[in-house]
Amino acid sequence: MPTKSEIRVVRHYIERAVFDRALGRIQYGADVAEHFMATVPESDRRSTKATGRGRLKLDFHVPHPGEDVDTIAKQREMNGRKVLAYIDGEAQPPWIMRDSFFAALPEPYQTECRNACDRARGFRSLPVMGCVVQDAGALHVEYADVARTGGALRANDGAINKNDPESALLQHKKELLDLKDSIDSELALVEEAMDKQSGGNR
Repeated sequence: MPTKSEIRVVRHYIERAVFDRALGRIQYGADVAEHFMATVPESDRRSTKATGRGRLKLDFHVPHPGEDVDTIAKQREMNGRKVLAYIDGEAQPPWIMRDSFFAALPEPYQTECRNACDRARGFRSLPVMGCVVQDAGALHVEYADVARTGGALRANDGAINKNDPESALLQHKKELLDLKDSIDSELALVEEAMDKQSGGNR
């Protein structure tokens, strides 16, 4: 069965963050535009297709000194709507904006989204000992997702079996893998702390 496109995965996590009131759609789009303009050199912001009015360059408005607050807010909204056209499938998202799509997501959605996209491409995120950064609530968020999708599967006949919709089974599998990633990261933190307590003689 084909995997979801990355932009659909990103859209899923945007929707989750919006539902949890951790993010606004226009705000997200504007943040993507700002990250893109701040991190991608002008010489690399080229496109083989017109990006609007026949232009072959990916550009967003950058606030200039002296612009009033209303003008800046209006330009941010225009930037945000331009980005959302990519998110909503109205235009093909340029690959060069990939990092910006992730970076504008707040945690824990950003890490979850990156991990989901990496898994779809055949990669799996593993914690690096001594360099683990784990949001304190990530494990609980992932566990809550597993409990939700698992509970929905068991709601009809009390079991997970062949009678369940494939889409629901795939979603539960995804949440289980997300939880496994979070458990691995949390376990790495615990083991590192214990190693430091024993001076590495465990």
